[in-house]
Amino acid sequence: MGKLRKGDTVTLIGKTRHGKNRVREQGSLWTVTGESASPHWFPSPSGRVLHLEAGGHWRMVATSGDKNFVAIPNRPCSDCGIPSQHTQCPQCWSMDQLIPWRE
Repeated sequence: MGKLRKGDTVTLIGKTRHGKNRVREQGSLWTVTGESASPHWFPSPSGRVLHLEAGGHWRMVATSGDKNFVAIPNRPCSDCGIPSQHTQCPQCWSMDQLIPWRE
């Protein structure tokens, strides 16, 4: 579904009890503030993490295969034009992966 950029907003969906509690406590709308290599203490299958902020809170989410969260961009899909929270385009949306980052 296209690429995430600094300043994009995403909707976080909790996959685990921990993730669902964080969304309930801190909200589901987050802003992308950056991307970096995964710190040694943060397991990320891709080795990369997105940095997110919302309401004074910050969070790192793996760019793919995050254990606790799925991040869905809040904009139309750049590949098929359907609003981003859809399941019609299998190349665009997956509960198991975040959308790749691009500068």
